[in-house]
Amino acid sequence: MIETLPAWVLLLLLWIAVVNPVTFAVYAWDKSRARFGAWRVPESRLLFLALIGGWPGAKLAQHLLHHKTRKMPFARQLNTVPVIQLMLIGGAMTLWASLGAAKELTPAHSVTRQSERSD
Repeated sequence: MIETLPAWVLLLLLWIAVVNPVTFAVYAWDKSRARFGAWRVPESRLLFLALIGGWPGAKLAQHLLHHKTRKMPFARQLNTVPVIQLMLIGGAMTLWASLGAAKELTPAHSVTRQSERSD
């Protein structure tokens, strides 16, 4: 089955398989730094990791490590990430579909189709 998937889907799956453990590890490292009062990973970087595909790893770390669970602004922002991702995916799919539909309406295709019908 995996052989039939397009290359871009395989690359996306590979990306998700890499970015989520990395995101979890960064959240775990930040939690450990918090316990010792040491330098922390900026919240913007944690949210960026979630935004680029590491949202499941971030939520898992938040749940298992009880990390950033009391910081409501951060928790809300993290919960907004999949909504943003779904909106981006929906927009990309809409654009892809509209480009495909526009391609079918080009004069070259119309002429070809008319000539195919008359044969």
